[in-house]
Amino acid sequence: MQNISVYSAQTAQAGLKEQKIAEGSLVNVRIVSSNGEGKYTGIVAGARVNLKSDSVFQNGEVFKAKISIKDNTIFLKPVHNNNSVENNQKILLDNFPLKLVENHELLNFFSRLGLPTDNTMVTIFQMMKQLKMKMDIPLFMKIHNLSVKFGKRQKSASEILMILQKKGIEISNESLLDFIEFINGDDFVDKNENYAENNAEWQKNREENQKRVVKSLNERYGGWFVFPFCIVENLYDVERIEKNTLEDKNKKNERKIGEGNIRVFVNDSEKLEILNLSCFYKNTKNFVSFLYENGFIKSLRVNFYKKLDKKEDVILYLTSQLEKLYLLGKTKNKIEVQWADEEELSGFSCDNEKFYSIDKKI
Repeated sequence: MQNISVYSAQTAQAGLKEQKIAEGSLVNVRIVSSNGEGKYTGIVAGARVNLKSDSVFQNGEVFKAKISIKDNTIFLKPVHNNNSVENNQKILLDNFPLKLVENHELLNFFSRLGLPTDNTMVTIFQMMKQLKMKMDIPLFMKIHNLSVKFGKRQKSASEILMILQKKGIEISNESLLDFIEFINGDDFVDKNENYAENNAEWQKNREENQKRVVKSLNERYGGWFVFPFCIVENLYDVERIEKNTLEDKNKKNERKIGEGNIRVFVNDSEKLEILNLSCFYKNTKNFVSFLYENGFIKSLRVNFYKKLDKKEDVILYLTSQLEKLYLLGKTKNKIEVQWADEEELSGFSCDNEKFYSIDKKI
């Protein structure tokens, strides 16, 4: 069961805090009416729902409850005035009215809030949900207005800016652009072999900016971490080395032929949720994204340089290899392998975040 946040345009505009339907979260509950046989109509987190309980409640009764989720079923555990939880008293949310929100419905929601109705704002809200940030309209407008300046990379810009905001990091626009290019492989794949050599100062500044951003991200615990790597080719002349001195043998003669980065997302429980790998090799881009659930791989999405007519072969091969891990007991369930667009895999997996409506509230 995914964590669910209940939002409405009215509460957002009024600056009220949204209530979350998530494991361990506290929500307000009001009993509207008793329907007999332990069934009630109630308001939970601002949404009208059906409830079941062995306990007796009075019409109009109001209390706080702690959310418990088990086997995709949501329970409420009433909380007393001294903040103690009554574990023996449980209320079942019956036929919880969740509805997946379509993209046009989300854009209508933005319109009611006076926000831009575009995909960049969708990305910002998806990152808000992933990072468990509060809804902050002025902040989101600021991030949106800066992101759109980056043209085709505005999605990457908005993802990165939300992560930086969550970790309390400020960087220059130049450093942001360098980091965007580093994450997406633009500076490696789109430049010819002599570009960096002929622009040594540009190369040095770019790498320094990237290192500073990576260092700042990784110094602050929680959320996303980024780990760069490079692939080098050894260009030693074996015959020359055998004839020359030890100094010549120890002298490095390497050429970088690839680079990339590994991005991992750790949740509040210090468990790995997402592992993304991007590898830029010999003018090609390759992407892998693992989703985890309770410490086990749940799904795998890929995009390689292989031609489209070969992608089915890639998926079949990976599926067969993962099937072996499952048979050996190395994975909890059979792992689904999917081919995905580069844009979905090159960043920080905000596309995984979905929104639901409860009683017409998103």
